[in-house]
Amino acid sequence: LGDVYKRQALVLIVLIMLCAWRGNETEMMALLVATAVLFAVSEVMAGIRANFVRWAVTVAGIFYISSGFAHLIMLRDIDNRLQLPAGSGWQYTWLTLITVWAADTFAYFGGRFWGKRKLAETISPKKTVEGFLAGIVGGVLAGWLVGWLWGMEGLIPPVVGLIAGTIGPCGDLLESLLKRHAGVKDSGGLFPGHGGVMDRFDSLILVAPFVYYFLQIALQAG
Repeated sequence: LGDVYKRQALVLIVLIMLCAWRGNETEMMALLVATAVLFAVSEVMAGIRANFVRWAVTVAGIFYISSGFAHLIMLRDIDNRLQLPAGSGWQYTWLTLITVWAADTFAYFGGRFWGKRKLAETISPKKTVEGFLAGIVGGVLAGWLVGWLWGMEGLIPPVVGLIAGTIGPCGDLLESLLKRHAGVKDSGGLFPGHGGVMDRFDSLILVAPFVYYFLQIALQAG
């Protein structure tokens, strides 16, 4: 986040997630748009001292951090939003978490044992094409297994696993790219030896919005 706007940005991130928690999806999106406009106006008012790179970094940071967690909150409450059986939201939330974890695990071991071709060497040298494919397989298998055990609908669980296996690595690579740009090894020091909070949730925060909107479309169509 841009240093000048750090406090304001943190407040806005909390407000956006509170909107999601309260079920105010429209207000949440309006707040995201208003954030971009207000910070742009602030830079315009700064005149010759304006820095639109700072504006872009701040707005992108707010959206990146808040969007994934906000959609995870909305995913938990999707049963209320779509009038599904009680508890469905928690099932889909756990389905998302389990498939992301499974995809990450399969990708790690797939890359370790069979990895030869680099996926994005300049961003994350250890990631391989073979690991990426293993992650997709792991996500789909985990989705199918969880869906079978919990009696969930048709192809939805394995498709959630497919989303986790394909979008999850993009979140990991994006986080690696941001850290390289910032010149840091970890996103924070909250988890010693494991990086910061964003290092633990980098896959999930990109997967959650995709799963949420996929479920909205699939469940309403069904």
